[in-house]
Amino acid sequence: MSGSAWLAGSPSSLLLFDGGVVVDVNEAACRELSRAREDLLGPGFVDSLVDEDRTTLGVSLGSLGEPDGAPVRPPLRVRRLRVDGDGPGHPAVSVIELRPVRSEIGVLADVRDVTEGRRVERIIDVLFTNVLILDATGTIVWRSAAHLAKLEPGTDTADVNALAFIHPDDLPDVLNEFGEVLADPGVPHTSKYRVHREFSDTAWSTARMIGVNHLDDPLIDGVVIATEALGESEVESIGRTASGFQSLAAGAPIGIVVTDPSGRSLYRNPLADQMLGLVPTMEGRAEWTRRMRPRDRLAVDALVQDGLRRQTGGTAVVTIDRFDGSEVWVRIDVLPQVNEQGDPFGLIATLIDVTSENVARQALQAAQAQLWRLANHDVLTGLPNRMQFNDHLERAFARRKRGGHGLAVLFCDVDNFKPVNDTHGHHVGDGVLVEVARRLDSASRESDTVFRIGGDEFVVVCDGFTDPAGLQQLAGRLIESVGRPIDVGQVGVDVGLSIGIAVATAEATAESLLVQADAALYSAKQLGRNRSVLVGDG
Repeated sequence: MSGSAWLAGSPSSLLLFDGGVVVDVNEAACRELSRAREDLLGPGFVDSLVDEDRTTLGVSLGSLGEPDGAPVRPPLRVRRLRVDGDGPGHPAVSVIELRPVRSEIGVLADVRDVTEGRRVERIIDVLFTNVLILDATGTIVWRSAAHLAKLEPGTDTADVNALAFIHPDDLPDVLNEFGEVLADPGVPHTSKYRVHREFSDTAWSTARMIGVNHLDDPLIDGVVIATEALGESEVESIGRTASGFQSLAAGAPIGIVVTDPSGRSLYRNPLADQMLGLVPTMEGRAEWTRRMRPRDRLAVDALVQDGLRRQTGGTAVVTIDRFDGSEVWVRIDVLPQVNEQGDPFGLIATLIDVTSENVARQALQAAQAQLWRLANHDVLTGLPNRMQFNDHLERAFARRKRGGHGLAVLFCDVDNFKPVNDTHGHHVGDGVLVEVARRLDSASRESDTVFRIGGDEFVVVCDGFTDPAGLQQLAGRLIESVGRPIDVGQVGVDVGLSIGIAVATAEATAESLLVQADAALYSAKQLGRNRSVLVGDG
C-alpha cells in the first residue's frame, strides 16, 4: 500500500511533513482543524502558526529528520491564528497539539485541536495548585498545567498509577479511601498522606488531597484529585513496611511489586504473581521478570536500573507467556523510592492487565483495515478500484505541480473478452480478469500503479516518468504480457489488449487526462486492436 493510500485510510488526524512543509494531509485532519485541504498543504499550516511556535515546530521536525531522530515527547503544543479573529490587533488563537514521529513515508504528525481543553486548564490553574484526574484503577490520565510546570525537566508525563507516588506505609489507607471515593460518586473526600513532593522530588511531604468521583460524568470520566502540600515527615525503609500494607495490598485490584535497590523483589502481591505468571514457592521472590519474553525482560530490567540510577519513573507494556500456553499483556509503571538524603532504597511497580484492551484494539485495527480495503480495492482482482484511482490521480497532479515531473495515464481494455464470457461462462471470465490484472501489475514499473476501474477496463498511472518514448515501450510490454495464452482450469483462452496513452500537459486536469486517454483507446480499437495509441499519434 502506498504512503498516500495508507494516510487517506487512517482514522487518525495526520499531517505528513517534508522539508518543514505539509506534503500530504488526510480528511480526518481537515475536519479536526476545520480547514480545507489546500489551506494546509505546502507552507499553509506552518505559516498559520504564531512566529515563536513556527520556529519551535521547525526545530522539532528538523530533529526528526536526523537518522537517530526520536519521537517528540511530550506532545508539542503550538498556537495557530484563526481566520475568525477580530483583526490583526485581536487575533483568535487555536491551540494545536502535535505528536510528530519519523516513519517510512516521512515525518508524520497526529494533530488535535485542544483549544477548549486548554481553556479549562487555565481556569483550573487559577483555582487549584495541583489537579489530577485518575481512572478507576488509580492511573493518572490527566494533569493540570500548573502541576506539569512543577515537574523536573525531562520528567516523563506518560500515564502512571498514582499509587506509585504514595509512601508505602500510607498505601493501605489510600487504597481504602480510594475505594470509598469510588463508591460515593459526586461527594468530596478529604485526607492527608505522605507523597513525593510535586510527584518528582526526592523527599517526602505530607499532602492534603480532595477526591471526587466523576467517572459517570462523560466530560470528565475520572476521579478528580486536588492536592496541597502541607509539610515533610519522617521516611522509613520499604523493607520495614507495615504488615498492614501487605494485607491490604494482597486484595488490591492491581498488581504491586516492591523491590530493593538492586531491583530484586522484596514483596509481590498475589495479583502481581498471577499477572507475571509466577509461582512464589517455585520461583522465589527475586526473579519477578523471568516469565516475560526476552526482549520485554531486557526492556523492564533496563527501565528499573535506569529508574534507580536516574531517580525517574517509567512505563512499559510487556507480553507474558503463562504455563497454560496463553499470553497476557501487562502495563508496568515503576517509580523509585528514596530516603531524605536522596539515596535510592528500592522502587514500587504497579501492574495492570491490559490484555482485553490490547486484543480489542488489535481487532478494531484489523476491522478498520479490512473495511478500508473493501472500500478501496476491487474484490475480484485485489487491485485498487476507481475511488482509489481518482484520489491517486489528484495526488499525482499535486506532486507534478510541485516537482514538475512527468505524469501519464495508460487506459487499457481487454480485447475479445465478451466472447470468453459468452462461450465459457462468467467464472472463466473472472479467472481471465484475475490473470490479466496480475500480468499488468507484473509488467509495469515499480513506480507505476495499476487500477481496475470497471468490467474489463484497467488504468496504469505512470507518475514521475522522464522519457515519453518509454511509455510506448511500457505499453508494448503490457500488450505482449496479456497476449500470451491464459489457462483457467481446463480452459485455454486467448485475449488481447488495446491501450490509449495520454500525457499530462500544463493545462491538463485529472478529468481531461482520462478523457484524452479514453479517446486514444478508442483510436486503438478502430485501428485493429491489440495495439497502443499515444494522444496526437492516431
